[in-house]
Amino acid sequence: MFSWEEIPGNDNSKLIEFLKQKFEIDWVKTARIEKNGNIIKVSTEKNYVSLNLDQKKTQVIFVIDDGRVEKFLAKMENGKLNIFEPPPKIMQKSHMKAIIEEIHEGTCVPFLGAAANIGSGEYSGLPLGPGVAEGLVDSLDLEVRDPEDLSRVALQGETETGRQRLIKKLKEIIPDSNREPSPLLRTLVKLPFKLFITSNYDILLERALEEEGRDFKTIIQLSQGFENKRSNKWFKELENYDGVLIYKIHGTFLNGSQCPNHFNKIYDKSYTFLKNVLSSEQLIELCFDQSEAEKLSPIIVTEDDYIEFLTVVGMEKDKIGIPNLIKSKIGPSTLLFLGYSLEDWDFRTIYKGLIEKLPTHLAKKSFAFQKDPSGYWVKYWRERKVEIYNKHVYEFAKELEEKYNQKYKN
Repeated sequence: MFSWEEIPGNDNSKLIEFLKQKFEIDWVKTARIEKNGNIIKVSTEKNYVSLNLDQKKTQVIFVIDDGRVEKFLAKMENGKLNIFEPPPKIMQKSHMKAIIEEIHEGTCVPFLGAAANIGSGEYSGLPLGPGVAEGLVDSLDLEVRDPEDLSRVALQGETETGRQRLIKKLKEIIPDSNREPSPLLRTLVKLPFKLFITSNYDILLERALEEEGRDFKTIIQLSQGFENKRSNKWFKELENYDGVLIYKIHGTFLNGSQCPNHFNKIYDKSYTFLKNVLSSEQLIELCFDQSEAEKLSPIIVTEDDYIEFLTVVGMEKDKIGIPNLIKSKIGPSTLLFLGYSLEDWDFRTIYKGLIEKLPTHLAKKSFAFQKDPSGYWVKYWRERKVEIYNKHVYEFAKELEEKYNQKYKN
């Protein structure tokens, strides 16, 4: 909408135009604009609008002389305090209706990010990217410029201490073996989704499906892509598979020997897939040995991993980037982005690799759920047919389950 520092000043016209459009008040065209500390006043002799910035500089309350009061978000972006209108919290009925019908028809695909397992209330959860990065900095004793930049921190950690130690520390920081699946995961596995796409390395989704009694197979993305001849037969077989597919686009942790017994079946399904995409020599090395699993754990985490992945995304000849099986299921589907910060570059690599390449006429409207997203990114993603709601993913999960059950189970 406008920058707080540029009022009065360069953004006066933006503020006036917003007030005209949002509140339908024409008198602002001739109003004077004054600022006194954390208050901006737009006024004439008879009318006024007061903009009040809170002490934390995260919220601005608009007070209009006719009694209307509305709250807007404030957020530092590129060194400026920008004020913007938050995305809606209450979903349009048509949007929720479309989502539950697409789920029922098998044409809705959830994309799960780190906040799909975020701690909330009594649920412990797993750390988000910045917390994982800070954990690596501490445990590997790194000196870095930005301790919250996971891909850069991971690259430095790998360079200074080696891949095996990096993976070992990541597993300690993301302790999936002693965490329960999140409320979001427990809701999603009850619904008839046929494909889950996740950038999470943990196996909490697999565990939730296992506990729900649903059959599933895991496809683990390799940063260097797949050998065409070795993996094509496997992907062909999966085209007729009637269970749930999990596509782990950033890879997964491999370490069956360290997990409780009930995790072994889940790891077996991961290794079943790897038998079809790794060479026999790699499998002999792997053989569920902890140290070898840590070396070979196929995860995309460092900047170099992302770069390598992006170079093979579109390949289909000697090597396969993203399997056609996955692309064919995404094309005609409504997409739900759950647990992502839409400004993170790992999310944008997923979008560019999987969705942006689809023909425009095939792409359906997608939906994302995130608390207090930046105004810039709301606009950015709306231009790419992603509708953002200002809603916690667990809140959305509860509403989704209720609406789905009302329509199809009652």
